[in-house]
Amino acid sequence: MTTAAPLHAPAPPSAAVSAPAEGAARLGGLDLARAVAVLAMFTVHLGAPFTPEPFQEAVRTLSHGRSSALFALLAGVALAMMSGRTRIPAGARLATARRRIAVRAGCLAVVGLLLIRLDTPVAIIIAHYGGFLLLALPFLGMSARRLLVAAALWALVGPQASYLARAGLEGVAAGGAAEALAVSTGAAPFLLTGMFPAVSFLPFVLAGLALGRVDLAEGRVRARMAAWGAVLAAAGYGGARLALWWLASPAEAARVGAHTYFHGAVPLEGPAWLLTSVPHSGTTFEAAGSAGVAVVVVAVCLEAADRAPRALAPLAAVGAMSLTVYVAHVLGIWAVRSAGWWEWPLMAEAFAVAAVGGAWAWRARWGKGPLERLVAGTARRVPSRA
Repeated sequence: MTTAAPLHAPAPPSAAVSAPAEGAARLGGLDLARAVAVLAMFTVHLGAPFTPEPFQEAVRTLSHGRSSALFALLAGVALAMMSGRTRIPAGARLATARRRIAVRAGCLAVVGLLLIRLDTPVAIIIAHYGGFLLLALPFLGMSARRLLVAAALWALVGPQASYLARAGLEGVAAGGAAEALAVSTGAAPFLLTGMFPAVSFLPFVLAGLALGRVDLAEGRVRARMAAWGAVLAAAGYGGARLALWWLASPAEAARVGAHTYFHGAVPLEGPAWLLTSVPHSGTTFEAAGSAGVAVVVVAVCLEAADRAPRALAPLAAVGAMSLTVYVAHVLGIWAVRSAGWWEWPLMAEAFAVAAVGGAWAWRARWGKGPLERLVAGTARRVPSRA
């Protein structure tokens, strides 16, 4: 039986950390990639704008899970942008970068918690991203090669460890232990059991941090990114199919293959569930597939933004203000639902036009988005450590 994807499924942005390091030239392609993630998020929450009905579900299926993975990857790239780009920070510079990023993470958490209080059908990921940034701080001084190794190891080991840990928690809870309730209402939802478990998303952040440590303005780097991203996507999605066919029984393969969507983690009904690659399953195969797609998108966007900067400027503005756009879209959903307008036609188109037009006009007149300016200004108040 196919599991339908709910309105609140994927989505979100890492845009509060999208600003490059002070004084560094901004890469328009990264803003364009964030815009792709924002618009993909819109298709999940609102439907695919300007898309004929026969293709609506296909576009939403492509967006599920991959938009949040792309945002997580771009959050990692932003961490590199804020901490020296290709120059690996050390000593006082590293300490200052960590403290300022921690402040940004706190800002994300506050914004996320305020949005959660609106009680919209959108799963608010902002607070989770704050936690992801904090988890990435120990990796900030690593080289690109070591970061890629760390991301790969985490993606290989994390899902299996998560499965065993969740099974253990379930067993403890079944025994009626009081401490199980404390665990389940504390770190477990953030790390293991929530819609956006950190154990599943940290590999994307580390991979993005590694990408930010190389010269993304170099054409050969982009070509290698696109090639390796395609290989990774094929290994993730194709490997899942082969593994399910090879390792699972026909009954298990049919049961697992019938599901097209999960809520952050696979069921604890047997290890065959770890062989799927569908959105929000949190498996190694999903991590590989989604990361590969995200890397290809970033490479293509970097090249496209260089080749047609004027034509793509309206979209790039959305990415440059992705935190503001994300918060505005949640507020907009809350407003139209409160007013009883949710079922009105062309709602997705209205949100898309407002996002692109509003971001482009704001950026042309005032530059940095209001929330981006607030978060960056707050982080800059952290003094440098001599």
